[in-house]
Amino acid sequence: MEQRLLDQLLEIVRKQSNALELQSQVMLANGPPGTINIQKLTSQHEYEIKNGSPSISAVKNVKNEVMQLVSRITAYPLSELRVTDSLKGELGFDSLMMMELQSELRKRYPDQEVILPLEVTDLSINELIDLIDSTKELTPIKKLEPTVRQPEEEIISLSLVQPQFDVQQFPEYVDLKKRIDSAGAVNPYFRLRQGINTDTVLMDGKPYINYSSYNYLGYAGDVQMITAVQEAVAEYGTSVSASRLLSGEIPLHGELEATVSRFVGTEDALVYTAGHATNVSTIAKLVGKDDIVLHDELSHNSLIQGCLLSGAQRVSFPHNDWEALDRILTRTRSHRRRALIVIEGIYSMDGDIPDLPKFIEVKKKHQAMLYIDEAHSIGTIGATGRGICEYHGVSPSEIDILMGTLSKSFSSCGGYAAGSAAMIQFLKYLSDGFIFSAGITPANAAAALAVIQSLEKDPAPVQRLQQNAKLFLEQCKLLGLQTGLSCDTPIIPIIVGGSDRTLQLTEYLYQEGINVYPILYPAVPEEAACVRFFITANHSREQIEWTVKLVAKGIQSLEKEPVMI
Repeated sequence: MEQRLLDQLLEIVRKQSNALELQSQVMLANGPPGTINIQKLTSQHEYEIKNGSPSISAVKNVKNEVMQLVSRITAYPLSELRVTDSLKGELGFDSLMMMELQSELRKRYPDQEVILPLEVTDLSINELIDLIDSTKELTPIKKLEPTVRQPEEEIISLSLVQPQFDVQQFPEYVDLKKRIDSAGAVNPYFRLRQGINTDTVLMDGKPYINYSSYNYLGYAGDVQMITAVQEAVAEYGTSVSASRLLSGEIPLHGELEATVSRFVGTEDALVYTAGHATNVSTIAKLVGKDDIVLHDELSHNSLIQGCLLSGAQRVSFPHNDWEALDRILTRTRSHRRRALIVIEGIYSMDGDIPDLPKFIEVKKKHQAMLYIDEAHSIGTIGATGRGICEYHGVSPSEIDILMGTLSKSFSSCGGYAAGSAAMIQFLKYLSDGFIFSAGITPANAAAALAVIQSLEKDPAPVQRLQQNAKLFLEQCKLLGLQTGLSCDTPIIPIIVGGSDRTLQLTEYLYQEGINVYPILYPAVPEEAACVRFFITANHSREQIEWTVKLVAKGIQSLEKEPVMI
């Protein structure tokens, strides 16, 4: 198929990402209630652009304004900031924070071309100040007399805009629709499949070896699980038809939560209707505007959205870098009421596991709370599938919240938060995402309950999964394939490098009967574009060995010449 179509598909992915970035930028620019606008930070001077050298007072004001802005965006008080601090390595800037910085600088210097890279570089505060000073030369102008100057609210003028009241008028949609239509059959997303999403799937009646399923342990098609679901629906119907707080509670809910907490090793648990909503609602309730939340730079969207919704000061730290986290907390903790550390049990892009004991040390040292998203680690790591605590030999009581989803290893749909009895009581009565949502359906509750009870009796599927993941990784290394940070997990990316090459390889594999999906820029750096494999307990040795050989063959073909699709 023509290269032009591949290029168009790449543009679809990039435009979708740009739309999400724009949405985040608008939200960040408006800010949560109580946000200070950088235009209001310094009222002593206004500036005009002119030829010649800037005055000392102008340069000082630029420095002061930048320092105050960086202080607001990060968790650092002015007294703790140094001009030599790097935005990313020391202050925890990520792409969203960089967009907020860019937006605020444009407000403060509307006549200047202050352009910062969205893909964060390790710029220091000093370099940022120099960048602003170098765009145009500034000198202060005489301050207007107080009698002449009107209140700021009265002098703000808004430009007239053309109203958009139909999504089809949105420029983002118009452009997206045009590119999707022109891409045609190349688009690998939303392909229709038939049957159960397991180690194989049917697409247009043709069987494919499937590596795009979270059905890690294979329970989604298990006859016993299906029977449990059918019995639950027959007894309780298809929905509980209300929030659990108001007549939506059924015995299955309490039984599931007791089983989850027993399996995970906590005092109690609370089940939500979705994993994404679990993260957003729980984090937003744990911290607020007087607090700080620190998350890994590779955190899932749901975690970042929860941080943003909370209104707490948000800081990202380098991936799995507990030492950087320690340094950030050393400089910021004393200025915040609560501190919440957010990490994942397995990171879904790279398939790696954090050093949990070290993060617990940092948590205790700084009197912080620790939140772990176990969406991909529960059921997949640890001798019996009990997740990151079992993997590291750590007591679950050391963690404040162990969050997990029911849609992956537990072959259902929903999410849970597990922790102390007091923590769960707090969430049960105060978490908006739980209180104002209908309870999880009888079918989903019964499915997750049956899976966990089966695992408690026999963890053999966990052992098969771990053996298959180990085999896949070993085969990749034997053939010289690059698998990044993946270790001891069923998530294994094979790095191709370059989004176009990755799309070509994905289509080549699809034509050969393998269903696997690409991860492209900007979800990952361009040089880290990859095809990401999810291994399951149901995959056979023959499937794995043949797949890895085919991937190696495809990449070798790309090295010589583009694969013709």
